[in-house]
Amino acid sequence: MNSLNRLLRGPFAFPLLLALITGLLQLVGEQAVGLFKFQREAVLHGELWRLASGGLVHLGWNHWLLNSGGLLLITLLCYDVLTWGRWLLVFFISVTAVSLGILLAQSADWYVGLSGPLHGVLVAAALLGFQQRKLVNGLILVMVAAKLGWESSPFYAASTAAFIGGPIFEQSHLYGAIGGVVSCIIIRLLMKPLPHPCI
Repeated sequence: MNSLNRLLRGPFAFPLLLALITGLLQLVGEQAVGLFKFQREAVLHGELWRLASGGLVHLGWNHWLLNSGGLLLITLLCYDVLTWGRWLLVFFISVTAVSLGILLAQSADWYVGLSGPLHGVLVAAALLGFQQRKLVNGLILVMVAAKLGWESSPFYAASTAAFIGGPIFEQSHLYGAIGGVVSCIIIRLLMKPLPHPCI
């Protein structure tokens, strides 16, 4: 019981809650997607919650499973860097950055999924832990930058679109990563450093 309490109160709490919420919304199905997905025209007509809710719904179970696997991996890497409060802040800023990027660039009419915000979480965690784990975090940042560059190149071809049941909007990864940088700056300015980052 004590271990469960520590789990639910510690840095794993927010990722577990996020996985539960997204899973429940996936069970609800198309009604949840219609209500929560980022939709440009709906936002412009005042449905502002969609700026922060698009990452909570998915194209289907394959899409959800793929993003949940990414969420699990990042959680295991970053549980010492991202506390409950940091997770909440970084996720909110990253998912909003994705929506604002799409809205301002007019690059898509709608968006769903966690992949963009998760790029932000990974970038923020690597930056926050950089001084303690320069090699590992430097490699993570280089790999993310290389991935973003590859996705923006004319040679990139999305191979998972058929698996997840819809198109992949690669620019969301860039917008999410920018949100991660912004999150890191805010945390550095406003929050106390943690003694033992894990990455």
